[in-house]
Amino acid sequence: MTWRTAAEIGGENVLVLAHRRADIREINKAIRSELVKSGEVKEGVTFETALGERAFGEGDRIVFLKNNRALGVRNGLDGVVESVQDDLLTIRTKDRTVAVRISNYRHIDHGYARTVHKGQGATAEKVHGVLSSSMDRQLLYVLLSRHRDTFRGYWTPETAGNKEKLFERLSRDRSKDSTIDYAEVRGFSPSLEALAKYYEAHVRQSDLTEAPSPKYDPQEAVQRAEVEAQRQAEAAERERQQQEEHTRAERQRHEAAEQERKRRKAEYEAAQERERAHELRRIQAADRRKAENAARQREFEKKQRENEALAAIIDRRLATAEDNALFGQETVQACQAQIVHEKQKLRRAHFTIFLRKEAIDRQTTAVRVAEQNLSNAMKKNTGLQEVAAREQEKLEAARRLAASTGKSLVTVRAEQELQFRATEARMEHQKQAAIARTALEARLEQAASIDKRRLEDTTYHVRVAVRRAKEAHGALRKVGWAFFTAIEKGSSEDARRHLSLALQSPDFARAWGDLQKATERLGAAVWKMDEAAGQCDRREDPSVVRAEERAARVGYDLEAIPGRDVGQDFTGEASPALQRVVDRYREDFRADDRQRVREREQSRSRNAGPSMEF
Repeated sequence: MTWRTAAEIGGENVLVLAHRRADIREINKAIRSELVKSGEVKEGVTFETALGERAFGEGDRIVFLKNNRALGVRNGLDGVVESVQDDLLTIRTKDRTVAVRISNYRHIDHGYARTVHKGQGATAEKVHGVLSSSMDRQLLYVLLSRHRDTFRGYWTPETAGNKEKLFERLSRDRSKDSTIDYAEVRGFSPSLEALAKYYEAHVRQSDLTEAPSPKYDPQEAVQRAEVEAQRQAEAAERERQQQEEHTRAERQRHEAAEQERKRRKAEYEAAQERERAHELRRIQAADRRKAENAARQREFEKKQRENEALAAIIDRRLATAEDNALFGQETVQACQAQIVHEKQKLRRAHFTIFLRKEAIDRQTTAVRVAEQNLSNAMKKNTGLQEVAAREQEKLEAARRLAASTGKSLVTVRAEQELQFRATEARMEHQKQAAIARTALEARLEQAASIDKRRLEDTTYHVRVAVRRAKEAHGALRKVGWAFFTAIEKGSSEDARRHLSLALQSPDFARAWGDLQKATERLGAAVWKMDEAAGQCDRREDPSVVRAEERAARVGYDLEAIPGRDVGQDFTGEASPALQRVVDRYREDFRADDRQRVREREQSRSRNAGPSMEF
């Protein structure tokens, strides 16, 4: 059986019932497995109980299987495990907390599911029931009458057969009449032991032989019907009286509980009042002691200051070498951090200046376009005047040519118009070619500017992603310093085991997820930057190379962290794109690491044996 969520089964308003103990065991195991996966229940410790080995952890729901007056528990009482220490379980029941030592009381089991017999009298909002072929109509009625809101039944062909066979078996009636039902009618009340002996001696022996069929007697049938009706009426009366007694007992129990609550409240208020009085007396006594010790404290502090001054002088002289070394290291780190901060401020200022310069360029371009449009309009007006003058000159020339050649004025004018149209078409073609050439150059320049701006944006995004990945790495090292110490000292298997333990901590798991997201964003930013550099053919640009080296350095540092899968590291799992950049720069980083190790060893050899001065 599978369960969708642990929250649906683990609640107190949910009841899980089955007929067979084997089904109960499997259901408890399945529900607990889901709760352990979701983190609501801890794995816990395995104990040897009366039913075999059972694992109990914090948050487990359990049920007691045997009455015990010393512990104050009864069969069927359920509770929740609050803590587990060695073989001592602290269990919170409905009204109190019980400490149970498994070596003394082994009758305990998981209480996520229970049998139908133990579920009689229980009521819940939701009920999950397992149907099996061993059930009958009476058990099915008990199973179907436990819920207030929702009931859900489960069955499998292996345990219950097909649907028709299951319904046939669930319809069986196994109820039997008791001899007690006929005892009062016959005027005597034999004990159960006497009835059992009588049944063994007479009734069971008679079942082995075939009894003769009795003759039908109407008067005897009427008497039997009257006796049965009287028996049912008496049973109904007894059930009503039992219900009234149960209601009266419940009312008395509620009244007693209310009185007990009021008594406890009064005791709590009295205890609080005593606590306040005791606190007031304690404060007054402390004030008196403080006033008495003031003078002695002043004199003692004076001597202590003198001793502390002398001890401080000695300590300062003893720690001179160590303080100098630490101060130098801290100064270097502070300078490096300040340099990084100033570089970031400078990059942000450059980016702001770049944006403002772009805005100014756009405004300047708009002004120039407006001036050009105005100039073109003025030139067009001047051109129209010049065209009118030329037309007038051409008309006068046409008249003179017509007078000299003897042609008509219309013919001469048409010839001039044809020559003018040809010349104008040639000039217009040259003009359009120049405009197209200028537009093409402008588009190429604009595309180059857009590619450059896109490359700068992607480079900036890579730098920001590098900084955030470093911050996430530092946060993870701060939370899981023990895990990183194990990485530096142990093998990969030990490191992966420490990783599985560290991920159980919510803070470490959150920091791990933040670092994984930051690494994925860094890989995506590097991929976009590489794509932008390829489009504008600027892969060897110094800014692109520096950004790639920074990103590769971060991925190279993260490779020391083992991944969740065997044979994988953190960088390979989080971002394959970043892993490819790391592989491209790996040899350079190894050479840098070896150079830093040599410089560190030379620095240590120069600073070995510092002189101490007193």
